[in-house]
Amino acid sequence: MPNIPLEAQELIAKFEQQEAALAVSRPVNAKEKPDKPESRNVRDILSAAANSGCDLRKGKGDHRVIIRTDGATMPIPVGKKELGKGLAHKIWGFIRLGEK
Repeated sequence: MPNIPLEAQELIAKFEQQEAALAVSRPVNAKEKPDKPESRNVRDILSAAANSGCDLRKGKGDHRVIIRTDGATMPIPVGKKELGKGLAHKIWGFIRLGEK
């Protein structure tokens, strides 16, 4: 690297090492995300919650309430067979937090 000060060369080398480390930790394909929800089906979600030790209670209307062992609660709409991607992802994350 001609005409570049030594300190700048060291910073460039450090930056390149960090980029290489990040490239290794990123998934190769966007479809291979590790935190992808297992299923969007309401019955699958409720059975997984019960298997993970959560308590299931009846809520208002067509909702059920998942109660984790630490006391946190989350209402689940059961009027539909499938939930949206975002809600399913949030619920699966809630269940996983209770498992840890």
